[in-house]
Amino acid sequence: MIKILQICLGLLLILISACDKQKPTKVAPLGVKQSLEILADSYRKVSAQYPIAPTSFNPKAKREFVEQVFVNAGYHYSNTLIALSRIDPNEITQYHRDIKQLLFLPKVGLSEEDSKDIYNESERNAIREIERKI
Repeated sequence: MIKILQICLGLLLILISACDKQKPTKVAPLGVKQSLEILADSYRKVSAQYPIAPTSFNPKAKREFVEQVFVNAGYHYSNTLIALSRIDPNEITQYHRDIKQLLFLPKVGLSEEDSKDIYNESERNAIREIERKI
């Protein structure tokens, strides 16, 4: 009986540690100043870990950096990108433009062809839709 409890406890600890390593799936609230402030704080904290400015990174490293900013803020980068593409154009505010700037950091200076290396098809579709709307 004690052996079974030890095994169950061990499995429980493994499950708990696995859950801690999962990325959040939550979309950053769009059009909300507080979510931008949370992301800005996360940006400062994550960028402090690097000796050069994130804007100097190559596109793939920029993508990883921005994903880490979103994870540290409790949000999911890709889900937020796709959610922004679905926003009603009549509801767009400066907060939407500001989050677009962060979401598009990996894309700066990148051709459509080169973007295939860092974005999947649904993300590229979302980017095209955002560019059309915002």
